[in-house]
Amino acid sequence: MPTQGSVFDGFTSVVAQDAATHPSYLPEFFLSESVNRTFRGGINRTRPAIRWLKLVAGEEQSETIVSDIENGNFQGSYPYRATNYDTNDGLLVSVSGVIYFIKIVNNIGYCYELPKDGNTLTTWNDPTLLHTWFVQAEDRVYIQNGYQAAIAWDGQLSNPAKRLNPFLKQMPIGTIMEYAFGRVFVADRFNQIYASDIIFGNGFTDTSNTENFTEITYWAEGGAFATPSTMGNITAMKVMPYIGGNLRGQGELVVLTENGAFSMDVSLPRALWNETQIQRISLLGRGCTSPYVTTANSELWFRSHDGWAFYSNSQSEFGRYFSMRKLSREVNKWVSKDTPWLRQFASTMFFDNYLISTVAPETKRTDAQGLNRYHRGLVVLDLDQSSSPAPDAQINFRWNGIWSGVRPTQCIAAQIENDKRGFIWSFDQDNKNRIYEVTTNQQDDYGPNGTTRIQSFFVSGRYDFNRSGATNKFQRKKLTGGEIWMSEIPGKVDSQVEYRSDSNPCWSELKIPTTYGCDPCSPKVDGCFPLSGGNRYKRYKFTTPNPNECNDLAGIPSVEGSEFQLKVNLEGVATVDRVRIMANLKDGAMNTVGDCPTDEECSKFLCCQDRYYDYSIA
Repeated sequence: MPTQGSVFDGFTSVVAQDAATHPSYLPEFFLSESVNRTFRGGINRTRPAIRWLKLVAGEEQSETIVSDIENGNFQGSYPYRATNYDTNDGLLVSVSGVIYFIKIVNNIGYCYELPKDGNTLTTWNDPTLLHTWFVQAEDRVYIQNGYQAAIAWDGQLSNPAKRLNPFLKQMPIGTIMEYAFGRVFVADRFNQIYASDIIFGNGFTDTSNTENFTEITYWAEGGAFATPSTMGNITAMKVMPYIGGNLRGQGELVVLTENGAFSMDVSLPRALWNETQIQRISLLGRGCTSPYVTTANSELWFRSHDGWAFYSNSQSEFGRYFSMRKLSREVNKWVSKDTPWLRQFASTMFFDNYLISTVAPETKRTDAQGLNRYHRGLVVLDLDQSSSPAPDAQINFRWNGIWSGVRPTQCIAAQIENDKRGFIWSFDQDNKNRIYEVTTNQQDDYGPNGTTRIQSFFVSGRYDFNRSGATNKFQRKKLTGGEIWMSEIPGKVDSQVEYRSDSNPCWSELKIPTTYGCDPCSPKVDGCFPLSGGNRYKRYKFTTPNPNECNDLAGIPSVEGSEFQLKVNLEGVATVDRVRIMANLKDGAMNTVGDCPTDEECSKFLCCQDRYYDYSIA
């Protein structure tokens, strides 16, 4: 019960997570850390469910095709969009050099190995390489690995893929590719950019002319664009959207490099390229490390050397700031620890107004040829704009912290039967490649072993009770209890709350682990038809914590301190509506001398670091 001199602090809504700002200075509606939580609309919910997409062998395919995909070396994937009645929406993937097509129907992926023509293409690509690049030009797909001749396929499962011959003026060997204004642009490992012949040109009545590069032989002053020497290696290419008079709504081709970016206005006729300044340096100082960039709100989102960043058409930051702000500052605690050479595999997708990006890359060798590369988790940026009454209405974006459960190798947003879906290729803890889908549903995860309750936690800022007007950041308080309110509980949920004072690195228990679950039986009432099986609500009181536990670093009891931080651990889906804690002002609170209890010896103990990536769906 509250006593005279009691003070309260806590939160009633959460809008974002910020691990970069000192927790003493965070507003009450910001969290210091969060794992598997989301805060859209100022509501602290469990993240949306992630569900396993079962793979099965397609018609007339080998019985081992699923096993071959699961146990091979993942090299890259790409969303294919059907352009005619003979093609299908799905995902292309390169595993151990073999190119597969995953035809997705509802929640099942039907696997097909692309047929080889037996003439130009008799063997697949090198199974040991770490990268495979794709591009779709209308119905055609081109596939490169940087060392072998490109592979071309027309999107029809009944038609074989073929290998192109650069000596016959076909596509040169390259790496990163992009399709813009009817041409395929190819970067090679020497940082030269080649442009294909234009689609339907030279008398072609189908789309195959994009595999030809005959125009470069008579193009005055050479057949390729050179990268400015100060820019470093080419790392990505993307067409920027453009709102204006440009044809087909496409803007300039942006080429991202290690040290910046330059743009090319390739909408002009090719005959004018030599006499027009179509190439301009548009960004210096912040480079791109990975080819997996995505477009969000007409801007490019990419992995830079120091975090995640936007490239804007307007580049308005130059006029308002001395330097560009690193947009991943709030999650830099995790992003900055990425191994530098593994940043080239960082992947991202824009789905449901979330920018979902990989973090914490690792490698592992298995029986498969090559080196398996994956990430331990995801960092998530929410770009959703809330309505004006919402507490986060004035925030343009908010970080949700870490999402875990899968070990991503690549994130892909794909259009499947007119429905945009978000997929994640994962190298799971059992060393198997699987596809998962990020849903928009608030429910448990689903993996190969069935339903899995999501494990989540969040850490608050430090509460100093200063809002009560009765104390300050320096005065000592004694934590005496509190409460947590939870709602939207569709099933079973376990909850536990821990606390720590001031800069103590170790957590102490505030609320014992408690299980709350729905009654599967329908309620018996008269006079109405009750809602049954709906989301439930629960309110828990915190007991007074153990007063004899000692904070050895400060030499005082753990329940005493000037500020207190909370950690809420959950297993299962639940919304945390509000949390508050209660403390009593300690007599002689401004005394700077510690008063650890003398009636018993303070026991020394060690505490473990927080584990952000332990939860696994598989």
